[in-house]
Amino acid sequence: MTVEERFGIQFYLNPSAITCDGSRAAVEGASRRIIASGRFGLDLLDMCSGVGTIGLGLLKRLGPNRLSSVSLADINVFNILSARETIKLNGFVNARAYVSDGFHGLHALGPVDLAVGNPPHNPAPVLSQEMTPSLLGGFDSDWAFHKNFYSSVHSWLRPDGETWLL
Repeated sequence: MTVEERFGIQFYLNPSAITCDGSRAAVEGASRRIIASGRFGLDLLDMCSGVGTIGLGLLKRLGPNRLSSVSLADINVFNILSARETIKLNGFVNARAYVSDGFHGLHALGPVDLAVGNPPHNPAPVLSQEMTPSLLGGFDSDWAFHKNFYSSVHSWLRPDGETWLL
């Protein structure tokens, strides 16, 4: 186990978790857009969340008045285990983390105001490449995840909800 600090959050990282090094720009840009919207009390879904750097970074930066809840979803169980420990370690009471292949593991989640995500944009690994925990969820063969996400996301959003892929 290692602990890494970002955005004033102590992120718990187990050895097989994947971090998102480009998350700082995503958190800053999304924060500005949320503030500019003038909206408060938003329920946020961070799809393909990894260990939660974007969703939890937004919660830390904007606070619980702007973000009533943050739900993290990722197919990689190691990322979600790390995210759950990060939530506990930092005392986030309005954040939850779900193991989910797209929307398939989110049955307990109600509609959200904002769905953000950083989905994989890579083709499938070469068949001879060994499948490791760090590869789980790191590719999107034939854009299947993207196609499913775009065809389904509207049913998870409130009427004035938005989707931002970062």
